[in-house]
Amino acid sequence: MSPSGHQSNLGRLSQFFTRRGLDRMGFTMVGPSCGSLVVQWGEVGSYPDLLDHAEARLSQIMPESRVLRVERPILTKSSLLKDQLDKINTDLQDWTKSMKNLENDLKGGNTECMKCPGVRKNGNQIIIKTKPANECQAKIKSHSSVDYTSWDKFDVEKELQRIDIEEEKKNEETIKKKRLKEKEIRFKKEKKNALPKLEGSTDYLSSLEKIHHANQFKAKGNEFFNTKEYDKALEQYTASINILPTVTCYNNRAITCE
Repeated sequence: MSPSGHQSNLGRLSQFFTRRGLDRMGFTMVGPSCGSLVVQWGEVGSYPDLLDHAEARLSQIMPESRVLRVERPILTKSSLLKDQLDKINTDLQDWTKSMKNLENDLKGGNTECMKCPGVRKNGNQIIIKTKPANECQAKIKSHSSVDYTSWDKFDVEKELQRIDIEEEKKNEETIKKKRLKEKEIRFKKEKKNALPKLEGSTDYLSSLEKIHHANQFKAKGNEFFNTKEYDKALEQYTASINILPTVTCYNNRAITCE
């Protein structure tokens, strides 16, 4: 303890010593049989060894006591050692450099266009066939007068059959649309839960893109690890390391292999 600490703690045994007297003072007074209420400090004399012994005893029976707290000044640049100051400056320079590199990548300084195939048509789209206007107009019959003889040619059974067929077609179309909708929902769900994939070389990726993809693989590996699917977790951690090696991912993969 520093001299200032001893000076601040001098005499904190006042209540105890004034009751018992200085002639009976000794190390046995703050021994194992002494309680936290007895180990009190006053302003009587200066006994460094006894003070250290009392503090050691107090740290055993009441570690959270305010008496044991030592005030220390706030660290400043002048109070740091040269090695500590150099390490802080180096870390700060490295961080500043990495932030500038990421900023340049965001501005498109190191990005390259990835060669991708053309956009394919979605097989889940519903194609609605429209009939030509001439065909629709041909079916429209205009009668200048009522032709009662046409009622004699009306076939009720045939008309009912036509109505049933149209209803069946409508039902089939409704079922088809429902299935396509369910398929689309299932496809979106599978796409959401799908594992991240990155085929081919990653040289065309910028630093920011590499960090993004590596974090994706690592996060998926953490999910598999939490569900005890260690083989899949190992695969995801390895993929993350192949893109951007990090100490965290190496540690995660090592834990998975244990």
